Amino acid sequence: EDAFIGCTNLAKVTLPTTLKKIENRTFKECTALKEIVIPEGVTDIGEDAFIGCTNLAKVTLPTTLKMIEHGAFRGCTALKEIVIPEGVTDIDGTFCGCTGLEKVTLPTTLKKLRRAHLKDVRH
Repeated sequence: EDAFIGCTNLAKVTLPTTLKKIENRTFKECTALKEIVIPEGVTDIGEDAFIGCTNLAKVTLPTTLKMIEHGAFRGCTALKEIVIPEGVTDIDGTFCGCTGLEKVTLPTTLKKLRRAHLKDVRH
């Protein structure tokens, strides 16, 4: 948790293929981060993991993902599009404050969508 919190100059991250979870607040307020590729094998993105990453414009999620915890991408205002992979069943406030978000692709496995604040939701 909190591994890179507030690293405002962190612009690029390469995550290992052995990673299983991105812990809570790991990249909180890393405002220089523009893109993240979450590797296959990751099953969980923790609470507020990327909160306040205001320049994060591109996120690639793995097909192994099962859980995106509360507020994981909250306030990522540069994010315009996201594809949630099959297997994810619950989204809770994950994209609150993502004012630039224009397109979201949701999986057929989704059972709960709460506090999403999305402009355009397609299932």
